[in-house]
Amino acid sequence: MSGAPRFSLIIPAYNEEAYLARLLDSVERAPVRYAGGRESVEVIVADDGSTDATAGIARERGCRTIAAEARCIAQARNAGARAARGAVLAFVDADSQVHPETFSVIDRLLDSGSVIGGTTGASSSDSHRDGGAPSRPSRCPGWRSGGWAP
Repeated sequence: MSGAPRFSLIIPAYNEEAYLARLLDSVERAPVRYAGGRESVEVIVADDGSTDATAGIARERGCRTIAAEARCIAQARNAGARAARGAVLAFVDADSQVHPETFSVIDRLLDSGSVIGGTTGASSSDSHRDGGAPSRPSRCPGWRSGGWAP
């Protein structure tokens, strides 16, 4: 890759061999539809101490693979962010898929000047159930589904 990529897509992963290939298939389609092309997107898998084939699958698929053995998804995301070379950091969980227009939409929204960050798949009703209580327990202090805890 010549120069720094526009995007660094960071995938925190712990024992995700059952899901990672499906995600990476969707990731491979997205840069094809992006005006910057494949060279504009680097994919980093932050392997959080997996004991399965997660890291091997990532390497075989051409991803940069870094060791992030903290066993906390937030710390794995942060390790991926530290390794990133892109101007824009994007994060996706290994059991997800990326829409083919993802990078084009992100670029368009960032260029509009009205957006500095975003999320998909999060629901405010899910994250603020029971008067603001976290909808799922987390081993990483301060985070709950959909946003930061007060």
